[in-house]
Amino acid sequence: MNTCNCATACRPDGLFQVIAGHQYPAPKHLESCDLFKCERFVRVEYDGDWMVLLPGDAESMQNDNEYTYTKTDVLLTRDQFDSLPEHAGF
Repeated sequence: MNTCNCATACRPDGLFQVIAGHQYPAPKHLESCDLFKCERFVRVEYDGDWMVLLPGDAESMQNDNEYTYTKTDVLLTRDQFDSLPEHAGF
């Protein structure tokens, strides 16, 4: 049984985490916690704007559109992904 106390742990990096030079919400669990689980997501960029999508959604978006997007894999926890602000599209 996990006795997670991540919510009470000091977070010296604040409420954000920098991954590959980009800022994302901090995960709810520390990397040393059993509940810390990263998943693959895709950061999609176009004309200075960006959003993070599930891999299948990123592929569908590229296939359904004539624009060329820059796509980069990013490992985030599900709670980080869920904490990202809503994106209205490009």
